[in-house]
Amino acid sequence: MKKLTEQQRIVKYFLGDSDGLVIFCFCLAGLSLFIALIALMGGTNKYYTADQEITAKMIAYGPIVSFIVFLSIGIAKTKAKKDFLTDEQYMELLGKKRMNVMNQERVLEKLGLDESQVREINPVTFEGFVYSDAYVRQQKSGKWVSSRYQITWLFFSSTQVYVYENTFNMEKEKEIEGTEEYFYKDITSFSTKKETVTSTMNNNNVEIEENKFCIIVPGDQLTVAVDKEYVPNFQQSVHAMQQKLREKKMG
Repeated sequence: MKKLTEQQRIVKYFLGDSDGLVIFCFCLAGLSLFIALIALMGGTNKYYTADQEITAKMIAYGPIVSFIVFLSIGIAKTKAKKDFLTDEQYMELLGKKRMNVMNQERVLEKLGLDESQVREINPVTFEGFVYSDAYVRQQKSGKWVSSRYQITWLFFSSTQVYVYENTFNMEKEKEIEGTEEYFYKDITSFSTKKETVTSTMNNNNVEIEENKFCIIVPGDQLTVAVDKEYVPNFQQSVHAMQQKLREKKMG
């Protein structure tokens, strides 16, 4: 059977269809058993009665039949485990892809900035799963994860806020980058909110709560994903930004 790509394994992780392979291999085991039984029933020995013939063949072929069945089941389980990602393996793959975006020097280059230009307050990084337009799954720990992930960087100069966004899909080679610039004088507020998103898992609708950070300007707002598990200093960062905005508004 052809080896699955990493993206295909990720899709299987969310769809949970590893059982399909197990069923296939169990069918293979059943077919092997059927063929063995045909061999078992075939041929006769003129010195045996019918009952003696069956008994003799069961003794002769029984171990072979058992070996074929258990071998097929073992192959099924081994193959299924190999192709199907565990929660830990999925998070490890996510972590590797995430590290490509968590490079401050690379992000500053994307924004066309030098570190010396954005020292008003420390840079802020928000990150989290995006549950809309994505595969979703509830891990054994109870945590909801998805196939889309978003990382946002914010940098602060004396006059502006610079934003870099990166949203990537784990199950495909798709990455969306974006940059924004805001003058302090144009920003109405920095705020947070919770939203309940309805997503689909195995053809069933599920409701998942998301945390969001918002930059609000007249007539518009920028909203980004925040998973507090991965942003432990979330509230402190928001308070620092709000304090800096108040200072700029008063000055």
